[in-house]
Amino acid sequence: MDSAETNPAAEAPAPAAIPANSGVAAKPFDFRHPVFLSSAEWRKLRIELDEFVESIGALLSTYLRLEFGLQIGKLQTVSFNEFTSTVPTPTQLALFKLEPMRGISILEMRPLIGSAIVDRLLGGPGQPINPPRNLSEMEVALLDQVVQVLLNEWTKQWSKVQDLRAEILGHENNPKFLQSSSGDTIIWLRRLKRAWASASIKFNSPFPTARSNRS
Repeated sequence: MDSAETNPAAEAPAPAAIPANSGVAAKPFDFRHPVFLSSAEWRKLRIELDEFVESIGALLSTYLRLEFGLQIGKLQTVSFNEFTSTVPTPTQLALFKLEPMRGISILEMRPLIGSAIVDRLLGGPGQPINPPRNLSEMEVALLDQVVQVLLNEWTKQWSKVQDLRAEILGHENNPKFLQSSSGDTIIWLRRLKRAWASASIKFNSPFPTARSNRS
């Protein structure tokens, strides 16, 4: 008996061509900086960040008895290597954990703004150190008070989604020694801009979503 083998691929109909006037166009995708959120989630995140920046600006203004307005700078995804390569030396890096979420987060505060905050906490006008230098242990301990205020407000911002607890784990002043993530790990990076002291704060931390709650 003769048998004939059929080739499913050969019998499959060719995909229909997309008309030129259909309005459908290919969009470039940046594999180095992937976006994990939908457009709606991005808008929701931006609203939450706007509320956070407004509340923490008012809170720090009261805490330091000095106008401390903040603005949102860049909000982007970068690799851990890219993040550390843009951090200058010296700088002040606070490593913290947001329980029960996984991973170690980082808050980078340049000595220019960190030393100005310390000067203000000690009763001064908020004058930054020039030229910049590494902060002493006492200065880091004072700056941690402000870092904790910022982290407490961050957890409060997300309390309607998930209860978080912020804990400062340690400090570093050289990004080359950071080992909290592998080099190719994609992280969320938020920059808070401050006109006073002409400096900015880089804030890398997770944020809870319904998606993360299910994982």
